[in-house]
Amino acid sequence: MEELDLLKKDWQQNNHEDKQYTENQIYAMLKTQSSSVVKWILIVGIVEFLFWFILNFFTNDESELVKVGLEKYLFYIDFFTYVNYLILLVFIYYFYINFQSISTVSDTKTLMKNILKVRKTVNGYVVYNLSMLGIFSFIVAILSLMNLPELTTVRKAMLDGNHNFKLCLIIGMVLLMVLVFVFIFWIFYKLLYGILLKKLSRNYLELKKIDL
Repeated sequence: MEELDLLKKDWQQNNHEDKQYTENQIYAMLKTQSSSVVKWILIVGIVEFLFWFILNFFTNDESELVKVGLEKYLFYIDFFTYVNYLILLVFIYYFYINFQSISTVSDTKTLMKNILKVRKTVNGYVVYNLSMLGIFSFIVAILSLMNLPELTTVRKAMLDGNHNFKLCLIIGMVLLMVLVFVFIFWIFYKLLYGILLKKLSRNYLELKKIDL
């Protein structure tokens, strides 16, 4: 941002005839910076997708599902996984479209609108990922609790005495663990995409000054 600050200082010192030229310089720099940020958002999205895909490929062992008693849910797990991949690819496609739009834009107002679109897309991407992570983790935890041979004692205890209270207590504990798990990922996304979006927000505010 140092070059931008120097341009702004020079803009304030120059007379009115030079103002338009310097304003165009600032716009060009903001456009370049915004395009670079959105390119990194696209790259990070692709790397993240490949990471989870490769991790799932090497850890997706049907025998492990059999061990924990989830083999009868294999079809649903696979279906959920592939639909999730498809939706993530749609988000990545929109990241690419946003990058193309910002790279080819030619006026301040359109650039500002595109920056807002990028922020909306990224926020939607993060919300979707965290929601799916929480839902999937909760379902798997509950199914494991219901089917793991090692938890037979726990299941019997749930059926003895006030089993409704025990069931609610266990579900509450599972939900709490899932929320902590999702919160950790939220911090990760906040650091990763939050830094990039903050740069875009600064560019948006600078563009707003130019557009006045």
